[in-house]
Amino acid sequence: MCFAGSGAGRRRRDRFVDLDVRRRVDPVLRCFDSRFDPGVLREQVEKVASAQQLQGLPLRELERRFPVAARGHEDALRGSLVLHRSEEVANGAHADGVLVPLGLDDHLATEDRTVVPGNTVDAAIARRLGLSSIKTHLLEQVESELQGRPGARRDITYSELVEVFLERHAIVAKPRTISELRWRLKQSEAKFGTVPLAELEGMSDEIAGWAVTLGERVRYPLMAAMRQALEAGIRYGYLTQNPAKLAGPNPQPSPREIRVYTPDELKAIVAELGPLEGAAVRFAAATGLRPQEWASVERRDVDRKRRVVLVRGTKTARSRREVPLTAAALAALDDVPPRIDSRFVFTTTRKLPGSNEPGPFDIANFRRRVWAPAIESSGIARPARIYDLRSTFISNALARGLTVFETARIAGTSGKMIERHYGALLDSAHESLLERLEAGVGG
Repeated sequence: MCFAGSGAGRRRRDRFVDLDVRRRVDPVLRCFDSRFDPGVLREQVEKVASAQQLQGLPLRELERRFPVAARGHEDALRGSLVLHRSEEVANGAHADGVLVPLGLDDHLATEDRTVVPGNTVDAAIARRLGLSSIKTHLLEQVESELQGRPGARRDITYSELVEVFLERHAIVAKPRTISELRWRLKQSEAKFGTVPLAELEGMSDEIAGWAVTLGERVRYPLMAAMRQALEAGIRYGYLTQNPAKLAGPNPQPSPREIRVYTPDELKAIVAELGPLEGAAVRFAAATGLRPQEWASVERRDVDRKRRVVLVRGTKTARSRREVPLTAAALAALDDVPPRIDSRFVFTTTRKLPGSNEPGPFDIANFRRRVWAPAIESSGIARPARIYDLRSTFISNALARGLTVFETARIAGTSGKMIERHYGALLDSAHESLLERLEAGVGG
């Protein structure tokens, strides 16, 4: 039987046309499964309100197993069961998700009645709702489309988002940064790569469980990369929240113990190296540059007159900073074997792609084939990393009275990072700072 199959049905339908927008919208929304295509919902919303009328209206969440109200002609949220079109209701679960199946065994009551009388409702009506909670984002997406804005691409997977993020981030980041991010993100892709973003958005619990399985030293960088990619997804309109952030805090691991080479240890290491490698190690310890920074210094970057070296593109392609050249740094540069076939100060035998020019110093090859045997032959204590040459410079700078701000600016890092890793040295420098203050105030 059809609701609109008679004159009485049409008149009943017309009486509800002028009701409040919310009164008209809510029963429509209650009739939809949360798994419905938003386009279906959009067709219904367009019939009852414009986008401007919908804005700001609260959408009440439904819960499973909500009891049906006592009045047979209303649903569990006290909304009249009214269909604004001809629709035959089966005696059972309706294909379009009508919440209360009706057994219309009798004709409707008199024409003046505006509701379905209780005696037309089958006595065996199930008194529990069969829908999951309706998600707010469905209404948000419909409203966006009504206003002419495209809906979010929630059908793409996490792996597809990672590729989009890396492609766009490469515009401002260096290739080395992109390579490092790609490696870090592959770890989370192995676990969540095929998951659609619409599903991943609600998987903060699963992400938190996966983070627990990661090692202490790698958890922070891997989770930080995942957070960064998902945050980009929010900016692109693919997500409304970041499940990696909702998974909980991502604290940094405790800093590694600082290794500072003594002058005698540096001499012992240099004694085991050739002229080029020895000069490179001395230059690194005298400037505090990161390994990838000093390995790619070009001759044009060295300004002997101003006694500075220009460091290019460490964090981003446009980043720049000048580092002072001490007498020790200049002496190291003087001991570099002269070459005219390469632009780099410290070179390698490996040629640049598509060129006969020797490329920059190969850190990975140097660490494996030269540095490790030299440490073993010198007999100095381990661990002894190439990066500790930078720690040696920062420690010496703080010990000689440079402020955290000055040291951080030279080293190309933050004051927070200096304090985190070199706090003990700052405490020991208290006496030196006190002497400088006394000398500057009152003579």
